[in-house]
Amino acid sequence: MHLPPDRRRRDEIAGMAARTEGPAPAGRRVVIISNGQVRDVSSVAPFIRSSDYVIAVDGGLKQAQRLGVRVHMLLGDFDSLPEKEALKLVGTGVRVMRYPREKDQTDTHLALEYAVRSGASEVIMLAALGGRIDHALANLWLLPAYHSAGCPVTVVGDDNIVHLVKDQISMHGRPGEYVSLLPVTPEARGITTSGLRYPLKNGTLRWGESLGISNEFLSEHARITLTSGMLFVIRANPVSNPPRSPAGEGELHGV
Repeated sequence: MHLPPDRRRRDEIAGMAARTEGPAPAGRRVVIISNGQVRDVSSVAPFIRSSDYVIAVDGGLKQAQRLGVRVHMLLGDFDSLPEKEALKLVGTGVRVMRYPREKDQTDTHLALEYAVRSGASEVIMLAALGGRIDHALANLWLLPAYHSAGCPVTVVGDDNIVHLVKDQISMHGRPGEYVSLLPVTPEARGITTSGLRYPLKNGTLRWGESLGISNEFLSEHARITLTSGMLFVIRANPVSNPPRSPAGEGELHGV
């Protein structure tokens, strides 16, 4: 029986996973490259290591190619990537996983779920913030669910780095670098900070307040702890944000 060309292409792609099985991400750091906007690849490229397992999400393959990184898996419904581009990966060692366009999860969600279930030690999400705000918000709200699974997930964009914190985080930064704290839960309690210009001691941040916006590193090290709830800790991406003077101080030279 001869299949119609469109059906034949779909069947070829559906069978790619079995023929192009790549290395498993178990125990490795996974980088997920979505199809959001990246203005300047140099702002996110430093966050990729040669030892990372890289998953390109649909049209995120184009971002991966811009970054010049090796892709281990291509995943998606191919609504933003021509199927012929996926077919080019047959026999190259890249695993391809195709999903239907009508589904209950976004492609980025499926990639994150695959990474965590496969035993990733950590996940870095790139190109997940720029572009459609609905996708950006949906990607951020994936973090609480997978953080509770024991896999830390960090979202890196052109301008920001987003961490989800449930108990504590220690960070390395530069004096004057912005860092904001936003409650993920209705209240985040028992927040204590060190190394930040505007300290909190056993403080509370709540939905509908902006108290946690635009804090700053005082030195190269900062620590945030909390006793209940969860926080988004949002930092300026140090690659794309040049050093600035802390509030009330003169210029810093040689930072």
